[in-house]
Amino acid sequence: MLEEAWELTTSGRPGPVLVNIPKDIQQMEIGDFDELMASNKIRSNYVRHRPVKIRTESLADKVYEALRTSERPLLLVGGGCIISPGAVDTLRAFVNHTGIPVANTLMGKGAVSEDNPCYLGNVGMHGTPQANLAMGRSDLLLAVGARFSDRVIGDPARYNQLLDKNLIHVDIDIAEIGKNVRPDIEIEDDAADFFKKMLESPLAKDFVKDWQEWKDQLADKKNQYEMLKQQMYQPVTPLTPQYVVHEVASAVKGTDPIVVTDVGQHQMFTAQHFPIESPRSWITSGGAGTMGFGLPAAIGASDAAPERNTILFTGDGGFQMTIEELGLLKDLNLPVKVFIMDNACLGMVRQWQELFYGRNYSASLLDNNPDFCMIAQAYGIPAGKADDPESLQAEIAKALAEEGPYVVHVMLNPGDNVYPMIPAGKLPHEIIMPDME
Repeated sequence: MLEEAWELTTSGRPGPVLVNIPKDIQQMEIGDFDELMASNKIRSNYVRHRPVKIRTESLADKVYEALRTSERPLLLVGGGCIISPGAVDTLRAFVNHTGIPVANTLMGKGAVSEDNPCYLGNVGMHGTPQANLAMGRSDLLLAVGARFSDRVIGDPARYNQLLDKNLIHVDIDIAEIGKNVRPDIEIEDDAADFFKKMLESPLAKDFVKDWQEWKDQLADKKNQYEMLKQQMYQPVTPLTPQYVVHEVASAVKGTDPIVVTDVGQHQMFTAQHFPIESPRSWITSGGAGTMGFGLPAAIGASDAAPERNTILFTGDGGFQMTIEELGLLKDLNLPVKVFIMDNACLGMVRQWQELFYGRNYSASLLDNNPDFCMIAQAYGIPAGKADDPESLQAEIAKALAEEGPYVVHVMLNPGDNVYPMIPAGKLPHEIIMPDME
């Protein structure tokens, strides 16, 4: 059973596997262990990964033909491009070879260098305007390792109804292909193998297409958004989440930190404003969206790579769900720098109640938050509070100078919302932009 569990967790679509050994089995008396193991060949009925039916080689010519005839292509990369061994290198080589505009889902962040001129940012509910423009207006969408969840396409029925493009869906899990969107070309393959075969195809050598008019449109939208972000990064009191994330990112730029988030508004602000320098350095809870994920995940990441700084952004709500793990953090003395984004509410819940439920706030306001610095110090972890630009700069410096853990209690304006935003069930062109006036 343990061998099977290992096979399941490392093959096909990698992921966690639960092995449940009942107490009576644990206490069972056995005879010859080797004989028992030799005879115990019973396996579960779990459907394991099987060889793909439609490999890339047979369809590479169709993919290149679709690229050649397209005027507005987009490559969408999901979490599958992160967890597939070797996919990042072949993906980046494919982007550099073709020059195709590329965007990522939340779980695909870090797969493509954010300095690459082809990179558009995150797509979906809190994605960038340029990435969502491409999602809406592209005439060819090549999606690799992405699930097309509602956070990416909104209402699947509406998206399919308005889908006027050539869609190629590549995924190792056949159950994901066609589940939410209707592809024109289905490729059941590993992300690394797909990009490798595309680069090795005889058609790759002579492929030339610049898509310059399309790229110029996307670049204009990207430049407009960059100017808007510069307004968000102005130092003001009360502190804004965008400014805080940007300042922390600027302070550690070039050091390749591991960036971890909990779940909520701060998660989206971090995804929007913290560039990831290398793959597998962005750790967040996507599909499940489990509040309380941040601190335990940061401890695990730092324990695996203690030579790197681990930056954790967490909310005042999510942090209190696993706050007791400060004890473990102190015991291990790991270099986790914790930034608690305290907006005195469950920010994402409050934002939805404000925008879509007539400001009827229910179970979302946290009016009696504790002093997180005192709690951290009670565990023996140094901590400080930041409530204006000057104190934030001082606390960032202290946190990075500390060899072990450090907690920064950041006081924010409770009314800040996450924008850009595509409301639930809406389409990419129905994006709401921030009002900076």
